[in-house]
Amino acid sequence: MTDCCNDYNRQAELSRRGFLKGLTAVGAGLAATQLFGETLLQASYAAPSGGNTMVVLSLRGGIDGLGVVVPHGDPGYYAARPNTAVPAPSTLAANALFGLHPAMSALLPYWNSGELAAVQAVGMQVPNRSHFSAIEEVEDAHPGSQARIGWVNRMIGAATTHTPLDAVQLGDQILPTALTGPASALAADGLDDLMLPGAKSDPSRIYPSMNAAWSSDSGPLGRSAREAIAVSSGPGAKVNNTAVSSAPYPTDWPSTELSNAFKSAARIIRADVGCDVIAIDYGGWDMHSGYGTVASGSMETYVRGFANSL
Repeated sequence: MTDCCNDYNRQAELSRRGFLKGLTAVGAGLAATQLFGETLLQASYAAPSGGNTMVVLSLRGGIDGLGVVVPHGDPGYYAARPNTAVPAPSTLAANALFGLHPAMSALLPYWNSGELAAVQAVGMQVPNRSHFSAIEEVEDAHPGSQARIGWVNRMIGAATTHTPLDAVQLGDQILPTALTGPASALAADGLDDLMLPGAKSDPSRIYPSMNAAWSSDSGPLGRSAREAIAVSSGPGAKVNNTAVSSAPYPTDWPSTELSNAFKSAARIIRADVGCDVIAIDYGGWDMHSGYGTVASGSMETYVRGFANSL
C-alpha cells in the first residue's frame, strides 16, 4: 500500500464521518469507472450503424519478439543467439538499435507511416517458463486479483447496452482467458457455427419448432437454447448472409489459416451487428526445433504468413 492509501484508511477508521467520506469516495470511483468504460466503448469500439470493432490477434506459443523486432544494435543479442539471430544487414527499417525481420516486408509501408508499431519490454513482473500460467496472467491483465476475468470481458462489461455478439472468438470453441468472465462472449470455429444446423436451408421450419421445444423450459439449458436460437435467427443469420469481401486474401500456406479468420472477421464487421471485439488466435509459434534462418524454416514461414495476411 502507498502512504496515501494508509492515510485514507486511518481517516476512514476515525469516525462515522470518516466512514461516510470513504463511502462517498468509493461511490465516486465506481461512477467514474462506469463513465470511463462507456465513453471508451462509444469512442473506440462498436455500436450499431457503423461503429468500430477491435480485432485482437494472439500469436500463440508465443511469438519470438526478438526475432521479429530485432535488437541488432545490442551485442548481447548475437552472443545469446549464435545460430538463430537475424543478421543486422538483413533487417528492415533499421535504426541504431532495432530492425524488422525481413519476412515482415509486406507490413513495411504501415511501419514507415506510423500505423504499425511495437511496444518493447512489456511483460509480467515475475516472468515464468510456463506458457499456460503466463498467458493467463497476460490475458487477465489484472495483477493481484484472484478473479478469472479477462481484460476484454471487463471492457465489454463496462458498457450499458449489450448484444449477443459483443465479443467473438474465431477459430476455436473455447474462450481464451481475455474473453472469460461474467459478460457474454461467444466462441466459434467459423461463421457457420453462429447458426443452428439446418437453419440456413429451412429457417421457416427450424426456428418455430425449436422455439416450441424450449420456450417453457426455465432451467439453464432452456435459457441457453433460447439464446442460441436468438443468435442464429438474428445476428448469426445476418453475418452469414453478408457477402464475402472482394479484397484479395493470401491463399498460400501458412497464410491461409490467418487470412481466412480475417475474412470471417471482416464479414462480422460489415454485417454491423454491434460486435465490439473479435479475437483471433494464430498458433504454431512454440518453436523448440526447426526455427531456421531468415531464408527458411518455421520462424521465417510463420512471420511471412502473419505479415502477408495482416
